[in-house]
Amino acid sequence: MVLGRYPGAGRMARDVLLLVLIMVSTKGFGNAWNGEVPWQTAAIELERNLRAIQALSLIVLSVLTRYYAVPLQPQR
Repeated sequence: MVLGRYPGAGRMARDVLLLVLIMVSTKGFGNAWNGEVPWQTAAIELERNLRAIQALSLIVLSVLTRYYAVPLQPQR
C-alpha cells in the first residue's frame, strides 16, 4: 500500500473518496428515482462518472506520490 506509512494521508484519501462515491451514487439514483432519466441511462451515467473518478483518483495519487517522493516499494 502506497500510503501505509502515512496513516493520516491514507485516512483522508479514503474519506474523500468515500464522500465522492456517495455523492455520485446519490445523484445517479436520485435522478433515476425521480424519473428525470430512465434507469438504463442513469446506470450508464453512473458507470461513466465512476470511471472518471477512478481515473482522476489514479492521476492525483500518482502526481502526489511523485511530488512528495513517496517510496513505492516496501521498506525491509
